Amino acid sequence: MNVKTGEVLAMATLGGYDPNNYLEIGDPAVQQELDRLKGAYSTLQQGSEAYDKAVNAYQEALVAARLAQWRNRGSPTAMSPDPPLRPSPWPPPLKRGPPR
Repeated sequence: MNVKTGEVLAMATLGGYDPNNYLEIGDPAVQQELDRLKGAYSTLQQGSEAYDKAVNAYQEALVAARLAQWRNRGSPTAMSPDPPLRPSPWPPPLKRGPPR
């Protein structure tokens, strides 16, 4: 960071996934949970209400896992802007002529 201007000069994060294979889940614990969810619907009868719910749960978890690993942790997701400039409640100083 440039200390005089606040400009960000460089930023780096340790990615948890391979950008060349971005659909693969990098976290083993998350992948294990996804495998568990996938196994849950693979034993159910296709077309049943329970099967549809299990497939939806798996797909939602998969999307959430992919979005979580793609997130850039180097930059904040929500940044509050600087407070707006407000007029001073005090009147400007009276202008006088040059000191005598």
